[in-house]
Amino acid sequence: MNLSVVLTKLEEALARIGLPAGPDSLLNHRTLLGILAGTAGALLGWILTEPFSEDFGFWRDFAILSGVGFFICMLIMSMESLLTSGVRGLIKHLLSAVLYCLVIVIPTVLVVKLLLMPSAAPPPKQNKVFILDTSGSMKGKSLETLKLAMNTFSNVIEQKNATQYVPLASISFDTDARVMTEPTTNYATFRAGVGRLEAEGLTNMPAAFELAEALITKYHLDAPAASASKNAPYTPVEVYFVTDGMPMIRPLHLPITRDQAMAVIQEGREKTLAAVQFFKDRGIPVNTIGAGEEFEPEFLQQISQQTGGKFVAARNIADLVRILEGMGNQVTLTGSPSTGSVKTATSRLIGWAIVGMAIGLTAALLRRPSGAAIGGIIYMPDVSSRALTYAIVGGLIGGALGALVFILIQMVLGALGVTSGLLNRLVGFTILGACVGFAVNYALAAAGRFFLVPLMGPQEGLALVIDKSPCTVGSSEAADLTIRGDALIRPMSAAFTFAQKGTSGGGETVTRVAVREQENVRVNGMPTRQAELKQGDRLTIGETEFRFTSAGIQGVFQGRNKFAAAQ
Repeated sequence: MNLSVVLTKLEEALARIGLPAGPDSLLNHRTLLGILAGTAGALLGWILTEPFSEDFGFWRDFAILSGVGFFICMLIMSMESLLTSGVRGLIKHLLSAVLYCLVIVIPTVLVVKLLLMPSAAPPPKQNKVFILDTSGSMKGKSLETLKLAMNTFSNVIEQKNATQYVPLASISFDTDARVMTEPTTNYATFRAGVGRLEAEGLTNMPAAFELAEALITKYHLDAPAASASKNAPYTPVEVYFVTDGMPMIRPLHLPITRDQAMAVIQEGREKTLAAVQFFKDRGIPVNTIGAGEEFEPEFLQQISQQTGGKFVAARNIADLVRILEGMGNQVTLTGSPSTGSVKTATSRLIGWAIVGMAIGLTAALLRRPSGAAIGGIIYMPDVSSRALTYAIVGGLIGGALGALVFILIQMVLGALGVTSGLLNRLVGFTILGACVGFAVNYALAAAGRFFLVPLMGPQEGLALVIDKSPCTVGSSEAADLTIRGDALIRPMSAAFTFAQKGTSGGGETVTRVAVREQENVRVNGMPTRQAELKQGDRLTIGETEFRFTSAGIQGVFQGRNKFAAAQ
């Protein structure tokens, strides 16, 4: 099944649901091809460039947009060539296409990025504060497992190349609490602090949370809604609380009854919950991890539920490594909060419109290479100024439309709380590709004054655009309109020319067909050497029949729909 047949079936399906689809309608071979090619090109360019490291900043953004623009243009040209010239024609002009894209599209993207589109702001930092139980019960294997789990968490963040966005801090507590590492992106420093952990003493949970509060306040890590000063810098913060026991704020001296011991523990619980109130008020999640057999799951769950965190139980102390590794893998970097700002939206609108213009210009130049070639490999363009103008305007409209649609979708995603930079780029560039592909191909077809629609053969349903005078037709790839699949069509069978019907150059534009000697060309079944063509005439060249029309792609405004009319 060739590409033209696939597009015809797609047109039929769209027409059945009431959309304007068909050879003379808005959704025809060329516009559908533009949507498919543009979308595929955008996805291909995004897939190949998205994995670039965030560390490259501006150049990463430039590479992504360049790759997307390059492949949108390449696929628009390539799929068009498959329809009009076949695989041989595509391969013949492929090197020219690559060169044109590199010379026009890539420099345009660079200018746009330098002048209009600011580099994406880096993701906001996500501070992770660990509160670690180092009481006497953690001595030995438990403490060594805890150290290994902490190093595993930091290794996972390093593998994401996200250390600069995820500062780590650690607090240990036993009879007293102490800061082992203040917020740092130097993970060697963090690991050194973990390596100094020693186990002894009681389980003074309130002191640990109070010290964490002081640390968070010192570095302005609390959420903006609760910041004491609107001008104070802040970054998101999340707390991980690891313990193997119950809160014990002062030593017990024998002899002591069970009730006395429980009273001390209850006092520890109450003071701990009072200290946790700070985190609850500021929306700072506290993830609690119970290790071993002696912790109180209900109490740890209460802390997590009050603060919006998670509770995990590691009954086997060795599970700490797996649990902390999983929590490290759950750390994701989100896009900049200013992504939807008016300034960024305006820059995107203008920038994408300019990139669309470059893609339209390049696609027009690639659409009809001339017979002349530099070194026999780089083919020069043979395109009318009318087609160039239409393509540039179409690309501009497509780029701007893509930006507008994306901005609207982004507003919806933002309202739903979806701020992923990766998802934003995927959605944005897919929309850009579809809009530019549609608009450029629509404009290039609309540039034609007249059209030939093959009624049979591998190009059936494709409106061949007559947009220059003279416009040659034949089986040769050097012809302006290449007809494939008919052995009786000679390399250069006929030529179309424009003429003004009227006096002093006024009146309507008509087209005439002039037939080469020895060629078998018929108009409405009658052999001819020269004829003035009218709307709806049947032109036969070799054994292939065409319908001549001056409505073409613009027929949608007249309600033309081949498939709908046939139902």
